[in-house]
Amino acid sequence: MKVLVLIPETDYRKTMDFVKSNISTDNELVLLHAYPYVNDTVATPLSLSIYRKEIDAIQEERKKKATDLITPLVVELRDVGYKAQGFVSSGASKLVIDVEVKKIQPDLIVMGKRGLGVVAQAVLGSVSNHVLHTHNVPTVVVA
Repeated sequence: MKVLVLIPETDYRKTMDFVKSNISTDNELVLLHAYPYVNDTVATPLSLSIYRKEIDAIQEERKKKATDLITPLVVELRDVGYKAQGFVSSGASKLVIDVEVKKIQPDLIVMGKRGLGVVAQAVLGSVSNHVLHTHNVPTVVVA
């Protein structure tokens, strides 16, 4: 069975503990972390030409931070016997997850819940809610 484990920037420990306690090492684990993309779509051509190097540097730093997050988690899982791989991708979390679920075609999704309040959830939306209602894949939300 292929299990997609969605790893947020923070509060991922409960999700990792759930996986190690409840998912057999016979399963293939794919860890995914989406990191924010530097939005340069509102920039003018002049500002892009002036700040392109800075924008690229910020994006590269975000990618490094994401890779530094996911790599030790993959190692942690491999050390206890899992077949695990990790991926990072830039963009809005919901969109990244939508694309990757189609590519990976997991049998199960495991993800955490940040615990946003009712107002914040209404304004920002909930990634876990989106995944539950968008993908026809069994999903475990670890609270």
